[in-house]
Amino acid sequence: MYSNNHGFTLIELIVTLAIAAIVATMGIPSFISSITSNRLTTTTNDFISTLYFARSEAIKRNQTVVISKSGAQWENGWQVFLDNDASNTFNSGDEELKVHSALTNSFTFRDQGTGVISYNNNGQTLSERRFILCGKATPERNTSKLIIINAVGRSSVAEDSNNDGIPNSPGGSNITSCTP
Repeated sequence: MYSNNHGFTLIELIVTLAIAAIVATMGIPSFISSITSNRLTTTTNDFISTLYFARSEAIKRNQTVVISKSGAQWENGWQVFLDNDASNTFNSGDEELKVHSALTNSFTFRDQGTGVISYNNNGQTLSERRFILCGKATPERNTSKLIIINAVGRSSVAEDSNNDGIPNSPGGSNITSCTP
């Protein structure tokens, strides 16, 4: 009597698993790169929205508004407050407007300045500032963002004019370090 088997042979199962392993091995690095890029973009957008918020509050309230890092570096978080005593540090007489918690990933977020951004009542910072957000120790393709605040107080994200995945300074050269 003839019977139909409806299962898989061992060879078919091994071949299927081998193909699945090859596809997964090729796809995972691309997936990780995509996740890092999306986290960089999200963090950049969070910081720029904080800059817009602080600038608009300074103009609206006709008062100095300060953004300061919460710890030793910006990746530890930041806070926005009305600087009633003009000290550039949060004190008991100041009004806290917004707080951003520490970054949950292993990003570095650095600037070349004092760790404080101060907007006057006209929404100006009076000096250019640069912030570098990195997902790795050194800028590599799609692992870093350069945020620039000009003296008028406007912020922007640096372009990648040569399409190599690394942001360029306004002069056109790639950033080479995760510390400005």
